[in-house]
Amino acid sequence: MKNLVFLLLFVLVTIPGLRAEKIKFKAITKKELNVDKCDFYPEAKAVILEKKGEIDFDLATTKGLVYRYSEGVRIKILDDQMKDAGNVKVRLYSPDNNVSGEREKITYLSGWTYNLENGTIEKTKLEKSNIYTNRLNKYWVEMSFVLPNVKKGSVIEYSYMKESSYFENLEPWAFQSDLPTCHNELTYTIPEYFNFQSRMMGNMYSVQREEKWVSDIVGELNFRSKRTSMKVKNLPPVEEEPFVSNACDLPLRVEFQLVTVDLPGQPIWHIAGTYAQLNKKIVETDFWRVATRGNFPKEISGAVVGMNDLEKANYLFEWIKGAIAWDGMYGISPSKGLREALRSKSGSVGDINLALNALFRENGLEAYPVILSTRGNGILHPIYPNFNDFNYVVSVVKIGKEHYLCDATANVPLGLLPPRCLNGSGWMISDNGGMMLPLKGMGADVSTAVTTMRIVDGKLEVDIALMDKEYSALRVLDNYVKKGADKFQEALQARYVDWEFSDFNFKPERNGIRQNFKLRKNCDGTDMIYIQPFLYGLASEPLFKRDSRVAIVDFPYGSQQNISTAIEIPEGYEVEQLPEDVAYLLSNKGALFTFKALEGNGGITLLVTFTMKKLTYTPQEYPELKDFFDRFAELSKMVVVLKKKV
Repeated sequence: MKNLVFLLLFVLVTIPGLRAEKIKFKAITKKELNVDKCDFYPEAKAVILEKKGEIDFDLATTKGLVYRYSEGVRIKILDDQMKDAGNVKVRLYSPDNNVSGEREKITYLSGWTYNLENGTIEKTKLEKSNIYTNRLNKYWVEMSFVLPNVKKGSVIEYSYMKESSYFENLEPWAFQSDLPTCHNELTYTIPEYFNFQSRMMGNMYSVQREEKWVSDIVGELNFRSKRTSMKVKNLPPVEEEPFVSNACDLPLRVEFQLVTVDLPGQPIWHIAGTYAQLNKKIVETDFWRVATRGNFPKEISGAVVGMNDLEKANYLFEWIKGAIAWDGMYGISPSKGLREALRSKSGSVGDINLALNALFRENGLEAYPVILSTRGNGILHPIYPNFNDFNYVVSVVKIGKEHYLCDATANVPLGLLPPRCLNGSGWMISDNGGMMLPLKGMGADVSTAVTTMRIVDGKLEVDIALMDKEYSALRVLDNYVKKGADKFQEALQARYVDWEFSDFNFKPERNGIRQNFKLRKNCDGTDMIYIQPFLYGLASEPLFKRDSRVAIVDFPYGSQQNISTAIEIPEGYEVEQLPEDVAYLLSNKGALFTFKALEGNGGITLLVTFTMKKLTYTPQEYPELKDFFDRFAELSKMVVVLKKKV
């Protein structure tokens, strides 16, 4: 990239600056200050009246090529709860050891708060004392400011200009946020020498788009720039919805990536690399050395002599988990190094999983590091990788024809990744050429609940036996560890406030978590006895609340549930009516639940099965999916009626 910057200076030094302008708004009006609700989103507590942005390029011989990003926002505060909308943060990429001169900085900032006091517009200026700068880490600096005198009825306004040397990745522009937006407009101007790929991302809404070419002549050099304007109006906010893998991917936005640079009289520079090119670069760095070679105690290799590959992988996996505890830090590179991580018995994701990969390879196993983006961090670009998008690394060990993805930072078995990693695909790095590996589909939420009920001496006695496996076991165990044994039992017991709770037992086993407990309460009624058969395992509320949805439903893993309840019919009683059998299969065959009632041997048995294999559902599939879970939740309300025989 440095060579490209020097070349741009040489070729384009005579081109005057293509300067972005400071964002300006029209004078505030009493009409805006009197607004008391958002017409198209009445429940809003604040609304963006206007957001405007400009992106343009500038060339100065002392700075090199930079681009300027200008943003201006005007917000109406409709509720005191939204006063924090006047607290604004802007992140700047600014490595603390930067010697190249590349940087990002704020070159202009202005802010005002407007209030209507006794019929008069009063405005309060943002003062320097309310502007703060904080270094977040060795790469990022955060500038923040607090607008003054913000209250219900205020209109706040701010604008700033950012200058950046990192023109290969222009600042994305967000059209949508957590507030409804009346008007949002972006204008960006790109010189013809730069081929930027622009992509509309997130929720899809109608965007008005206009493009035109503008020309300039400098001496004997003619050049053009493409100016693009994009506008949206009356945009609803991004709303929280269940089962969204990456909330940061939801807002409607446009993203840019520099693909090529085509300068006069010069060969085309290809900037956006492929995954194969990224793979080649990584293999040539210390990352690959750390991931493939370690210096482990010799007794480890001695301990796995005579084991088959799967036994060996399991042993080494458990050894790393016991030797280095995760310190909670993400990242794909080691933060301490193997020796320090082993000495301190703690390390980052990079420390632990690169050490695991090296340990696998040192003991004759075929293993490779896999870099990925976790849930909530965004989905990787399918064609042009951005190194900054990767925030996690795991190991994959190949045994026979199977690939076992391994994360030694979590309390999971070999071949099962923690839910935070289940996000699309990851890139497997190899010195023979890498490949994309799917991260989902290797495990499921597997659970069984077996309940027996009987009436003894006027009391309903219940025995419940639970078995959780795979991701269900992981979730239960994490909850147990976080709460501790006593709090875990108290939380379970609190679900049965009308019952006597006893004989609780929690037992981790090799293939899952086993739990048992007993319930007991007075059995009301003599002629008619009403029994709720499903006391565990069925959700009492529908999974989805809204009738429609704009985001894709993304379950991290599949599900397999089996729930059974056996009820002994006391002497002198009979079932008034057996519940009807139910079977619901989604039209795409992605999920199925069944209910069946059987009678015989002095009792009845109620059986529920639930299976989900398809993990993603489009907004078009959502209505049927919602109905599916609504019907499933109705099973929890089922009541069995025993009546006295006449």
